[in-house]
Amino acid sequence: FLYLNEGAGFHSVYCDGGDGPPPGVYTALLVAPFLRTPTGSPVAVRKLAVVGLAAGTVPKLYDSLFHPQQMDGIELDPGIVEAGRRYFDMNEPNLNVIIGDGRYEMNRQEGPYDVVILDAYKVPYIPWHLTTVEFFEDLRSKLADDGTVALNVVALPNDRRLVEALAATMREVFPSVHVFNVPWALNNILVATVQETTKENLDVNRALLPDGTPPVLTDALQVASDNYLPTDGEAVIFRDERAPVESIVDSTLLRYLLTAMGMG
Repeated sequence: FLYLNEGAGFHSVYCDGGDGPPPGVYTALLVAPFLRTPTGSPVAVRKLAVVGLAAGTVPKLYDSLFHPQQMDGIELDPGIVEAGRRYFDMNEPNLNVIIGDGRYEMNRQEGPYDVVILDAYKVPYIPWHLTTVEFFEDLRSKLADDGTVALNVVALPNDRRLVEALAATMREVFPSVHVFNVPWALNNILVATVQETTKENLDVNRALLPDGTPPVLTDALQVASDNYLPTDGEAVIFRDERAPVESIVDSTLLRYLLTAMGMG
């Protein structure tokens, strides 16, 4: 496991022997390409980008299941990349590791990407410049015509303001945004699509999987389908000129702590 900062949660996981990570946030991110409009053929991922590579759990999963021709992983900290190479077997030949800021480096890449995974949020360390309309506009320009972008964000009990704000912000750029809860965790997966899409696409594409598909994928898709969440669409929109991410996160944490102490 990769732990950073105060060690409240791990940022990557590696299971020796090829079993893959246990069901959770990383497997939930596999849902991203299955929201596409069904074509009658099994879902394929030719080109993947991950903003917030950490020690490479997400590309390792995608590589084992979809075998993309190219995977670009952006990570700010070279020390984390070194740990990934040394301890997490982050040595896939089709993985191009890029060290730098996620927004800046993503703008330098050439698409089109079938899937972009944004896994750079960790409460309370959320880089506001990766949450705005302008950022998602740049991200959309890198996606294929049927591309999708997925992000992982925490929502504390009885306070979904951050999830709602991110969903509302993404709807300013993408025609459809879907939200899934990760059971037994505080995480939510948001998936935005370049095309207008529906939740039913997930079930149709899942049915097209061939016999013998690894359970890590079929189980993740079933869990996502069972834990689809509506969003009310009324929330603050994050823009470069004003993105009060810290205000929302800080007040959410304070409310959670006061409630836990019986003072809320």
